[in-house]
Amino acid sequence: YAYNVRSWTKSITGTLFSQTLNYQEAITGNTPCYNGNISSMSWKSGVETSQRGYRFTYDGLSRLKDALYGEGATLAANTDRFNEQVTAYDKMGNILGLKRYGQTAAGSYGMIDHLTLTYNGNRLQAVRDACTNSVYGNGTEFKDNSSQMVEYTYDKNGNLIKDLNKNISNIGYNCLNLPDEVTFANGNSIRYEYTADGTKLRTVHKTGAATLTTDYCGNAVYKNGVLRMLLNEAGYVSFPDRKFHFYLKDHQGNVRVVADKDGNVEETNAYYPFGGTFTSTNSVQPYKYNGKELDTRNGLNWYDYGARHYDAAIGRWHTVDMRAEKYKAMSPYNYCGNNPVNYVDLKGDSISFADIQNLDKGIGTNFMQKIVDDLQSLTGLSLTVDNNGIMTYAKDVNGKPMITTTTDANGNTIQVGSTTARGTIANALDHSDMVTVVRGARSGVKPQSNNTVQLGIGQIEGFVKGTVGMDNRTLGWGMTLTHELYHTQVGGGLKDNYSVNYPGDVVSKMNTIRSELNSQGGNYGQRMDYKSMEINSSRYISFDRASQGQLSLGLPPLPVNKYIKYK
Repeated sequence: YAYNVRSWTKSITGTLFSQTLNYQEAITGNTPCYNGNISSMSWKSGVETSQRGYRFTYDGLSRLKDALYGEGATLAANTDRFNEQVTAYDKMGNILGLKRYGQTAAGSYGMIDHLTLTYNGNRLQAVRDACTNSVYGNGTEFKDNSSQMVEYTYDKNGNLIKDLNKNISNIGYNCLNLPDEVTFANGNSIRYEYTADGTKLRTVHKTGAATLTTDYCGNAVYKNGVLRMLLNEAGYVSFPDRKFHFYLKDHQGNVRVVADKDGNVEETNAYYPFGGTFTSTNSVQPYKYNGKELDTRNGLNWYDYGARHYDAAIGRWHTVDMRAEKYKAMSPYNYCGNNPVNYVDLKGDSISFADIQNLDKGIGTNFMQKIVDDLQSLTGLSLTVDNNGIMTYAKDVNGKPMITTTTDANGNTIQVGSTTARGTIANALDHSDMVTVVRGARSGVKPQSNNTVQLGIGQIEGFVKGTVGMDNRTLGWGMTLTHELYHTQVGGGLKDNYSVNYPGDVVSKMNTIRSELNSQGGNYGQRMDYKSMEINSSRYISFDRASQGQLSLGLPPLPVNKYIKYK
C-alpha cells in the first residue's frame, strides 16, 4: 500500500492485482478533486496486460455523476465501454436517471440501460428502460419486465414487499425488518432463518422441484448438509478438496481476484461504481462487491449486507436505514450517500473501524484489538466491534453505560478509566453522525468530511515503543484516536491552537484525561508541548518539566525523565 502526503490511499501493488487512485492529479484527462474525492482510478487484475479504469465527476454534494471507462496508461483506449452515469437526482438524493454501458455482442459495446425512476416520496414506484440492447455474457443490467404504473410496493415500515420487474409477488419480513421469505410469481421462493440478533443462519432456495439449503454456522458454509466453504480473513477453504483460495481486494474491500495457494487465478471481477459486475470470469464463489454475498438465483441479484439487501442495478436498498434520523437530508434508501467510489455503506452506529479490520485480515495483524484494549482501559466502557467494523458499548437496562469497577487502596469501589474520555467516546458512539476510522501514514482528520479519522499505524507503534518513564499507552492507540476524535465535527472540532506556553485545546483535553488516570494510580504524565523537537535525527515529546527543560537547552531528555522518543 502507498499513500499520498494527506495519508489517502494512493495505490495497491501486488502480483495479481494492482490499483492506482488519483485525487487532485490531472493525469488521465480527469477533473481534479481537492476535497478527497477520487477523480480517477486504474487497475490491473489477474493476467490482464492492459490497465482498466474510470474517470469520475461529481456534483456539488459529492454525489457521483459520471464514471467514464477507459483502458491503457492514460485511459484513452477503448473508452466508454462500461460507463455508468447518473443523469439526475431529486432533492433527497433518489436517482432519477441512470445510464449504463456494457458488452452487447462478442465484439460490440454500447448502452444497455437507460433508466428513468419515479417515486412516491422516497419509495421507488416504477422503473422504465428506454434501451433495447441486452447485456452479452454475465454483466449486470436492469431487467425491465413490467410496464405497470406501480411496480414496487412497500409495507408500513418502508420495506419493499413487491417487485414486478423481478417477478417477486411478495416479500415477508420478521420483527427485525429482515426478509424471511421471498415469493416469485412462478412459485419459486427463498426462505431465510436468523438468530435473535439478525445473524443469518439459513437460506432455502426452491426452484421448481429442486431445493438448495445453505446453512451458515459461524464461518462454515454448508450446502444441503455438506460442508462447502470455510471462510477466513484472507479467503476461504473449499471442501471436499480442502484447498485454500485467496481474496485480493481493492480499496473498498471488493473481491477483485480469487487465486489458489500457487497463485493461479481462479476468478476475476470488474465492477461498475454502484456494484454491478461488468466482467466476471469463472465465478467460483459468491462474495463480490464490498466482500458481500451476491444471490443470483431466480434473477434476484441482491447483495446481503447483513442488516439490509442491496440492488446494484438501481443503486438502492430495499428497506429503510435503521438509523435514518442521522441523515435527515437524504433518502433512507440511498446507497452510501450516492458516492460509491469513495465510501462503503455499512450497517452501523457511529464509529466504523471497517478499514482497520480489513487491514488486520489482509496482513494478519491485531491493530483492532489494540485499539479496543486501549479504549477500554481509557474509558472503563465494555466495547465490542462487530464483523462490519462497527463499535458499540454495553448498556444496562436503563440505557446507561456499564462501567468496569475496581477497588482502590482504601477498599473503596471506583470506576475504571477517565470520566472525560468515557463521555467523549460514548458521545461519539451515540452521535447522530458517523465517524469513520481508517489507516494512514500519519494520524489526523481527513478534510473530506471532517468526521474521518486517520490513524498512522507506524507512527503510533513508534510512540508506544519510544515511551520512557510512563505507561506506554500515554500516546498509544486509544489516546491517539481520542486526540483525533476531538478534531472531528462529532468531537467538537477543536484545534491545535498551541502557543509558547499553551499546548493547544486538544492537548489540554488529553491532559485532563491523563490527570484523571493518574489520580487512579496511572503514570501518563502531562504533555508539555504540542510540537516535538528534533535532536540527532530523533524527535522528542516532553511529558514533564524536566524533559521540557532538557529539550529547551537542545539536549535529549534524561532516562529518569518522562518523554516519548520516535523517528
